[in-house]
Amino acid sequence: MDRIQAVNRKRIEWCCAEQGMAPELMAAVLDMSADRWTAFWNDEAGLTFNQLRKLADYFGRGVLFFLEPGPALAEQVHTPQFRTLAQQKPELSHRLRLLIERVESQRALFLSLREDLDDMLWSPFQAPDLPLGNVSAAAKLARQWLGLGEQRNDFESYRKAVEGKGILVFRTNGYNGPWQIAKESPVAGFALYDEQCPVIVVKKMPSEAPQSFTLMHELAHVLLHKKSWIDDEADLRATEGREQQANLFAGLVLVPEHFLTAINDAERPANVAAFDEWLKPQRRAWGVSTEVILRRLLAVG
Repeated sequence: MDRIQAVNRKRIEWCCAEQGMAPELMAAVLDMSADRWTAFWNDEAGLTFNQLRKLADYFGRGVLFFLEPGPALAEQVHTPQFRTLAQQKPELSHRLRLLIERVESQRALFLSLREDLDDMLWSPFQAPDLPLGNVSAAAKLARQWLGLGEQRNDFESYRKAVEGKGILVFRTNGYNGPWQIAKESPVAGFALYDEQCPVIVVKKMPSEAPQSFTLMHELAHVLLHKKSWIDDEADLRATEGREQQANLFAGLVLVPEHFLTAINDAERPANVAAFDEWLKPQRRAWGVSTEVILRRLLAVG
């Protein structure tokens, strides 16, 4: 079988370093013996095309990436948005890195096709003019900008409202595959900021209510901070910094203050285990969790 000799080993080494793995571990990925890998690594043998394709698939690159001469440079390989997320969470898993790049590829494909879309189906993103330093006022204006009225809402209606403003929203798969954030991963979602077409990715969860909060939390990073951002589940409970601002914004967009007048505190059960049932009408109408409603009630005393 013909073997390809012109494989750029420096680029393989660069990819391995990005993943924090030793190059010799690639032998198992490529179904090669340790001796054959050593011979390849020492420039004594090449790779078959199938092995080269496995290598490219593993790192989420094209085959030609490993045949091009010269070193791989992060600023050429990764977008600024990707590098921002990688700097925020240096411990990002290989799988999550590939997902981020896959999302970026889909965004690029969408933009390349956008000219063929009917204007009625897609409106370019134009950030609203929100006041800096006043999250409450910003959330009120953002809710108006999204066109959220008094009607019942759920994750899909919130998603439709956000996408109607030129922001792509992905929800990852619940089953194993290239479009899943692993169940054991603490990451709840991320946002890729772009002046033309931002993207928000939300991890699929057992119930939709937490997804709505993640969606609005990431929207805060897009509208308030104008930054790419990645969030662990713990960030959705943060009480300081930009994460606290994003949490406050999300809560106010989903549950504005006048909504709370629908809750009769005199009926509040003594046993906290009964709170879910007590707030069931509001949870269903607003598409949020009991925790979000309780946070809002606590915020207003």
